[in-house]
Amino acid sequence: MIGELQIVAAITAKLKTRYPDIPVYTANTKEGFAKECFFIEAVDPKSSGEEMRETEMSVRVTYFPIGRYTMKRLWEVRAVLTELFLNVLKVTDDFFITYEEPMEFTYTTTGNLEMLMKIHYFEDSPEEDGDMLEELEVTVREE
Repeated sequence: MIGELQIVAAITAKLKTRYPDIPVYTANTKEGFAKECFFIEAVDPKSSGEEMRETEMSVRVTYFPIGRYTMKRLWEVRAVLTELFLNVLKVTDDFFITYEEPMEFTYTTTGNLEMLMKIHYFEDSPEEDGDMLEELEVTVREE
């Protein structure tokens, strides 16, 4: 089953491919942020369904520039984020997410860049625990 932690981890891994020297923090980090960093948080996840689990959530990625920000640096980071997250997010080897809506970018009054991704995915509900039948041997008697 895929959850917020796996999605945030996949986004973190993708950011680290392009920005290996910039720290990436999550909502679990309470203090001690380094300036120039990314901060990722899952926003309002909702799941429903019994046989097929449907999940909708948003993920906000905030870029905090170092020192006095420049719009040029924010534009550069925005271009890279757009390229990194344009089509598909690989969460696991066999689970990928495509985006139905374009990412939304905001330049904050405090000089940060925010990217909001809306994610919507379906997955099979986990099967009940129990032994699976591996082989069935059938004997047919003729009478």
